[in-house]
Formats: sequence, structure tokens, C-alpha cells
Amino acid sequence: MKNKKIIYCLFLLSMLPLLSISQDSLKWLCIPGVQVGQIKANTSEQDLIEIYGKANVVRDSFLEGEGEYVNETILFPNTKNELQIIWKDAENLKSPYVITYRKPNADWKTDNNICIGTTLKELERINGKEFIILGFGWDYGGTIIDWNGGKIAKTNKLASELDLIARLSYSDKVKLNDSELEEISGDKEIKTSNKILQKMNPKIYEIIIVF
Repeated sequence: MKNKKIIYCLFLLSMLPLLSISQDSLKWLCIPGVQVGQIKANTSEQDLIEIYGKANVVRDSFLEGEGEYVNETILFPNTKNELQIIWKDAENLKSPYVITYRKPNADWKTDNNICIGTTLKELERINGKEFIILGFGWDYGGTIIDWNGGKIAKTNKLASELDLIARLSYSDKVKLNDSELEEISGDKEIKTSNKILQKMNPKIYEIIIVF
């Protein structure tokens, strides 16, 4: 009996690293439209302070299209896991509308393992098919606008908006001639099966989770 208890204790100790890894990965888990870490659809700024600590939560504002400043919240400011949170109720700082992260090497990952640095080809594999992005070289360049009914597409069929928006950029090391550059630039929709895009294989530099 004594030996069995010792063996059981050793087994539990051996599982601790695995449990730690699992809990740590859940800490940074993003489920589009549902949660970002412990942030959910009904979370408020006050909740963030209680969950993550006051030192990790900063009030900020951004300039809206009409020239008005709107409140927002920054979580983990000036770190690789910094989040920008725009609220549905901006006055009372409640209910996230969009959460954006863009820092290199961020720990945040979606439930299907999409993160900063994921490549176009990896996204196609996860999605199970090609998707559509906007051409490069302008304000919304490289933005994914349609998952083309793939596995990454929003599961709520009643909603037309995406709940996961990603923006792609490509390395300066990718050399394109003038005609190639023209083909993938500007305000136009491009399927990712495009040979030039396949050659470029751009990576995600910004992820937006929509609630």
C-alpha cells in the first residue's frame, strides 16, 4: 500500500510540467467571437483590473473618423502581449467590440493555432482552401476579407462579419518585378492561390478578434 502511494505521488509530480504547459497555453488562448484569454463578451475594464492587476491595464483613447476621441483600454502595455481593446460601450468601458494584437512573438494564439507570424500557406492549410485578401500598398493592404467558406470562417451563419481578421505583410527579401508588384498592389481583391502571393508567402503581422 505504501509503495502504491509513493508511485501515485511520483505520477502526480511527473504530470505537473504538463499541467503547467496546458494552463499557460489557455492563458493566451483566443477563440474568435468568444474570448481572448480571460476576456469575454461581457467583460469590462474593471474586470480586467481585477483579473490582470491595475498595473497591466491602461486607459487610452483613439481618434474616430468623425474627429472625436473614443475611450479604449490597453492590456499589458509595452510588452509583446499588448492588447488594444475597443469597447461596444465606450463610455462605460464594457463589452469588447474588437481586440487587436500586433507585437512580434506575442503568445496569443487562436484555437486553431493562428498567431503573429503565421504564413499565408499555413493559413490555407488550416482553412482547407484558398481565401481572399486585399492588395498591398495602401491603408488596408494585406487584409484578409473573406475566408471563402473555409474552416476559419465564422461558424455563426447568420452573421456576415468576420470574427477573425488578419493582416499580412511580406519581407523586403522577396523580389518582385514591376508587373508582379502591380498585380498584387492596390484596392483590389486577390485570391491566395495567385502565383505571386504563393511566391511571396506573406505572414500575419496583426490579428483582430471581433465580438
